Amino acid sequence: MKKQIFLSFIAIFIVVCAIYLVKILNYSNLSIALIISLFPVLLILLNIILGYSNPPKWLFRLRFVIYSFVYGLGLGIGMTFVYLFEKHHFSVIGLIVYTLSFSIISFFLGITTNDNYFSFKKLIRKTGNSTTKDLTLTDSAYYIDSELFRTLGRLILDNDRIYFYSAKENKCLFNAKLSDIHPTLEKSTVFKMPIGLDFLKNETKIYMKLPYYWLNVIENAKINAVQ
Repeated sequence: MKKQIFLSFIAIFIVVCAIYLVKILNYSNLSIALIISLFPVLLILLNIILGYSNPPKWLFRLRFVIYSFVYGLGLGIGMTFVYLFEKHHFSVIGLIVYTLSFSIISFFLGITTNDNYFSFKKLIRKTGNSTTKDLTLTDSAYYIDSELFRTLGRLILDNDRIYFYSAKENKCLFNAKLSDIHPTLEKSTVFKMPIGLDFLKNETKIYMKLPYYWLNVIENAKINAVQ
């Protein structure tokens, strides 16, 4: 939680400094170049914050709203800076309107395949097994095999087992008892942000949103099974 708060302050600091630099440099081409270079950094920070998030269960159920807001905020900040360059005025109302507008668009259309609520509901109908009834947790994810081939599908935590079903063929690519696995966080090579879980020592990796949350739920389920 401390890391997320710290990164959030850094993100806010970047935005404030960017606005200040634009005004100091008198809206010059140099200020535009600085903003363009800072924008990807801001998006990376937002994704790192999400990656380390361990929300309560009720907030996890609202994850698609959160994803949409994050994308909407990023695009809203970008459009606000465009307005700043054109009008030489920072508009808080404009930022709010842009953020809400892009958040709504992102919620219904999605930015990527596994960020969209309606695509996820469609995925649920296409995947899984009728015998999996006691669902503790489920979400869209990507299965990465030993040859680094990526397959979109659904990850399911069902009582004391975990499964992964492919989206196209509804084929079970991963099926393991929780007591037999010891997942670890998988991090990106460049920015070291959590991107998924390594289940079988580089043989089976599954990339998902909120991997830190998944790791904690799995570990708690293993403890409860022992008790």
